Amino acid sequence: MRRLIELPVLTLFLTATLSTISMAEEESYWSWLFTLESRKGVAPVTEETYLEVCGDCHVAYQPGLLPKASWEMLLARDTVADHFGTPVKLDEEVRLEILESLRAYSADSSRYKRSKKIMASLSDGSVPSRITDIPYIKKKHHAVIEKVGAKVGKFFSLNRCIDCHLMGSLSDDSVPITITDIANFEKMHAVVEIMPRKSDKIFPLYRCDDCHQKAREGIYDDDTVFIPGYGYYTD
Repeated sequence: MRRLIELPVLTLFLTATLSTISMAEEESYWSWLFTLESRKGVAPVTEETYLEVCGDCHVAYQPGLLPKASWEMLLARDTVADHFGTPVKLDEEVRLEILESLRAYSADSSRYKRSKKIMASLSDGSVPSRITDIPYIKKKHHAVIEKVGAKVGKFFSLNRCIDCHLMGSLSDDSVPITITDIANFEKMHAVVEIMPRKSDKIFPLYRCDDCHQKAREGIYDDDTVFIPGYGYYTD
């Protein structure tokens, strides 16, 4: 009788374990199981070609910040030649290598928390061309822009993650605040109109790493946000 009871229990345990291992496909099983921070952000970028080619001009955004269809659109031959107004020349082999990596770790292929929230916020069939067009991203930053903008009279751009998120982490506890740190303000150029408001400067939201100090690690939590000219951000 005891053996009959133990068998279903063992089967259940093995099933749960194998299921957990499959969820950990983005990293080793033990690392995934015991490292909480690695699961709550987005998967960090590991593809060297992508880091070198795209990271040379801006932070190499994690694939988990956009769905697969968006990366396919952005890396299409015609689209990549005119990258948001900037001409980009890529060898076909390099383009395909980068595209393959971005597709493999896109938001709809990821099990990381932020990626899942990004996908949940998108309507069926939605293919955003910018990370800053994603409803989840806009909602998360709306209150920050209102609060910080009111204090320092300036705008921040969501495309400069590491300006606020310390050292590439996207967690909420990596965001400092000193009004005297104006140097970063001056280096940021006006790009997008995030919210209509009288201001002498706009901080483009695509520069995620301006505030998200751990953006390069795929961590975008509020406690890793340090806003130049404002300091650590607390909700």
